[in-house]
Amino acid sequence: ECYYAELRAALRRFSLDPDEIYPREDFDYELQKVLPLGLATGMYCLQLTTVEEQDAPPVCKDIAITDFTINPSTLFKKRLNEIVDDFIAMGVI
Repeated sequence: ECYYAELRAALRRFSLDPDEIYPREDFDYELQKVLPLGLATGMYCLQLTTVEEQDAPPVCKDIAITDFTINPSTLFKKRLNEIVDDFIAMGVI
């Protein structure tokens, strides 16, 4: 509900009619299609955004993906558990 309300508000700021441009039914349909990808995205992005500074891998132009490992932080584990709980509550998993 929050996401669609914010989208509606943003469209109105541009003097656009949300019901005409992107009706709630379309939003809900498309959200259900992509929602499962949110868990995978969350797992990847959260690890990057919650890494402790001392655990962050050095990044340079020659880094290989196999060298890019991150130890999950306590915050990562907490936030990922929250995402999983949300996905369970929404019936995605």
